[in-house]
Amino acid sequence: MGIWRKDGHRWALAVLLGCVALLTCTPVAAAAGAGSISGKVTAASGHAPIASVDVEVITASHEFVGFALTEASGDYKVKGLAQGSYKVEFYPPAKSEYAAQYYKNKYTFTAAEVVPVTEAAETANINAELGEGGKIAGTKAAKSRVR
Repeated sequence: MGIWRKDGHRWALAVLLGCVALLTCTPVAAAAGAGSISGKVTAASGHAPIASVDVEVITASHEFVGFALTEASGDYKVKGLAQGSYKVEFYPPAKSEYAAQYYKNKYTFTAAEVVPVTEAAETANINAELGEGGKIAGTKAAKSRVR
C-alpha cells in the first residue's frame, strides 16, 4: 500500500476527501432529474394570499421529504422531489387564525389526497384555501372557595 497505509495520516486524508467529494456531488446528481410541487395558499374567506405558510411534503410512510414557505403572494414551490406519490400539508403561521390542513381540504393524514410527482417535472396547482381554526372565548371568573 505504500504511502496509503491504513494507519497513516494520508489514508485518513484520502478517506476525508472521498467523503467530501461524495457529499458535494450527490445532491447535484439527485437534483438533476428531481420533480417539484407548486401552488398557492389563500384564505378560504376572501381568497387573500397567506404568507409564511409551512408547506410540507410527506411520503405514504410518514417520511418528511421536503418543505417550502409561502411568499407574500401565497405562492410556494417544493423542489428536489424524487418521482413518487406524496401528501402535502399546510401549516399556517403561529398565532394566525387559520387551521392546518392537507391538500384538498382534508384534515387527517389518512384522508389526505395523494399528489403524484414525476421525474424532472413540476406538479403545479396544488393549492390550498385555509379556513379559520377554532376559537375559545369566555370570561375568567373569580375562583370560588368551597370547603
